[in-house]
Amino acid sequence: LVSTNNLCKLKTGEFKANIDYSFNRVTASASNITTYFLDEGNRVITENRDGTEHTHSLGGKFIYELNKKTAFINNTLQTDIDWNDISLRTGGSLPNMQTVSQPDYYVGNRFKMIKRFNGKHLVTFESRNEWESLPQTLDIDINDNPYSQHIGDHAFFTHESAAYTFSIKGITASLEGGLKGYLRSMNSELPDIPEELPGITENVIHTNSFTVYATPRLEYWYKRVNISLNLPVSYAHYSFDKAIANHNEAYFSPSLTFNWQPNNRFSSMLRGGIGRSPMNLNLIHPGLIMTNYRTLKSGVNDFYNSSSQNISASFQYKHTRYGLFANGMVLHSWSRLPYTLAQQLYGNYAVYSYTEADNNGKTLIAYGSIGKSLDFIHGSCNINGSYNRSESLLLSQGQSVKSVSGIWSVGGKINGSPCRWFSFDYAIGYSDSR
Repeated sequence: LVSTNNLCKLKTGEFKANIDYSFNRVTASASNITTYFLDEGNRVITENRDGTEHTHSLGGKFIYELNKKTAFINNTLQTDIDWNDISLRTGGSLPNMQTVSQPDYYVGNRFKMIKRFNGKHLVTFESRNEWESLPQTLDIDINDNPYSQHIGDHAFFTHESAAYTFSIKGITASLEGGLKGYLRSMNSELPDIPEELPGITENVIHTNSFTVYATPRLEYWYKRVNISLNLPVSYAHYSFDKAIANHNEAYFSPSLTFNWQPNNRFSSMLRGGIGRSPMNLNLIHPGLIMTNYRTLKSGVNDFYNSSSQNISASFQYKHTRYGLFANGMVLHSWSRLPYTLAQQLYGNYAVYSYTEADNNGKTLIAYGSIGKSLDFIHGSCNINGSYNRSESLLLSQGQSVKSVSGIWSVGGKINGSPCRWFSFDYAIGYSDSR
């Protein structure tokens, strides 16, 4: 890693520049056995892999900032150029050699200005523009049969917004509004594939969207209780250049938050919300894309929206005098998708696609932590734990399969600096996933 940082003070602000270059080489070997449990008999795939990856990364960040009593301005220009080369030799059920080239070119600029009027009125302007290009190539040799795939993926995103905030008699009102635009083109070619695989192997996709939105927010303090209401609403136009039908959609995702702070040591929050959101536009591609020597994927064949509900509770406690700190959070969410991921096996190959079928999912997340300062070693200790459970559906060989995953973990850490020339940190953790 080579890094250079510069700071230049100007009469009307300051200018900061940061440029980094890094190189990383990783070699790895692994063996695994994958078993697909099927009605007609289990399918077993063995793999022995040896690979090398070279990663180059060149990035620059250039920041101009002005900070005054009545105005704040920040403009950040960032560019990242990454290129990865991977070679992977695999033995087992289907011996092969893979080479992958994955360059990533990114340029983005973010501008923010906050202006204060008459001491109580704030107006915020923000502008975000990003461009990214992902030309990727995959070459595979299976038993002296060569296959090659190239993907060209280019996208531009813009977000222009303004927000106004004012306060009167304990009520803070704000309104944010703006425009979002997203332009993306993707093309892929896979001219030669094994005969047993179905479907088309070319994609020429354009997915463009234009969104107008407004987000009113009301916040009210009543004694020790803070109540805030968010009411985001938006209208979007989606254009797909005849790949699928164009769409016009409206979205409304309100949320309500209660925050109780009886003293400066304890605070708690209860939040609930419902929402409707668009699909990931990157899923729109009818043709197959090869992700490795035996796995392929295709996208959805129509536009869809998802809906969700969530409720969460959290608390924070701190007693500075005794050096005691604790926090915890519980989140439960429900989601509904009209498309479900489907898995279909063709010989040794696995094809993943999306089928029009309801997929109702649930997620439960819980987290807790408690810490104590240890003055006698000038340090602290902490104990934490987490739990995550999620439920969803998968279609395997045309049959609906319920997928349930559970992950929990516990851990602790201690650190200290008993003398000037010695400090230590120690952490231990245990996790389990099923």
